[in-house]
Amino acid sequence: MLLDIVDDVMDISKIEAGKFVLDPIDFDPEEVFTKVTSFWSARAAQKDLSLTLEFTGSAAFPYLHGDVRCLKQILNNTLSNAIKFTVTGGIVVRGMVTTTPDGAPALRFSVHDSGVGIPEDRQQAVFSAFEQADRSTTRQYGGTGLGLSIVARLTKLMGGTVELASEMQQGTVFNFGLPLAAGRLPASLASGTGLALPAKFDRILIVDDIETNRMVLSGLLKPYCDAIVIAENGLQAVEMCEADAFELIFMDYHMPKMDGIEATKRIRQGGGVNAETKIVALTAEAMVENISQFLAAGMDLYLSKPLTRDGLVDCLRQIRAGSETDAGTRRQRV
Repeated sequence: MLLDIVDDVMDISKIEAGKFVLDPIDFDPEEVFTKVTSFWSARAAQKDLSLTLEFTGSAAFPYLHGDVRCLKQILNNTLSNAIKFTVTGGIVVRGMVTTTPDGAPALRFSVHDSGVGIPEDRQQAVFSAFEQADRSTTRQYGGTGLGLSIVARLTKLMGGTVELASEMQQGTVFNFGLPLAAGRLPASLASGTGLALPAKFDRILIVDDIETNRMVLSGLLKPYCDAIVIAENGLQAVEMCEADAFELIFMDYHMPKMDGIEATKRIRQGGGVNAETKIVALTAEAMVENISQFLAAGMDLYLSKPLTRDGLVDCLRQIRAGSETDAGTRRQRV
């Protein structure tokens, strides 16, 4: 907590002294929003709050060019504030890549909570350093009053705008607009060896007992799949595979009721519609002995956690291309 406060004070000091320098790079905006939102989902869950992300990308601008560190800090500070001041209900993050009147890309996003709200006469004050909605806020909720001040200043540094609308006991929404430049696809993607897939997958089954993991993988898979189905444990996955056909299955290793290895064995040995469906193991335990277990159970590939878009796309490409010609070459690490 003390380090967070020190970091905030240093950022404010740098900005006020004119020493804060933007460091723009090319980035995937949907991946940034997915990772930041998933990071805060556990904190929201601790308070029994829902946290959802709705993101609309752009085929014309799949990658943007801007300061990702600033964008992440804006999102982190705003989400931290939303969760802190929300007792029931939840938070919705919406993002969209759009264009300015001159055709340049822009990023518009909002964070909407169902929290306590901000009095109308204090709505501008919350953007000032060391200011909160009222004197009792620090005592009841904690904090320094720096988070939203940094949000406002970083947004201005990036040439953007931030507005808020709030109603007491009804919640608050922060709306952002950031003008950005078009980013270049990584070389592997631009050459057609990355994002481009022959066709979308029809139905993909994700099997994982952790909601955050399911949310992250679903977000990453969304551009490459028409329908994503969720199972929360191996037993549920086996039952679903007996009733419905899937083109691809992502199977977590450690799960309650039935782990991924046992679930894979039952799917393979059951002789049902998914007996030959490609199964990708999801695990943080990429040890040789674990990999041997995956392959022996009948899994085709495996992805190491934490997942990345590049690793996932490479996995999908291998499956789509049908490069796995025998048991020795098809079952490998991605």
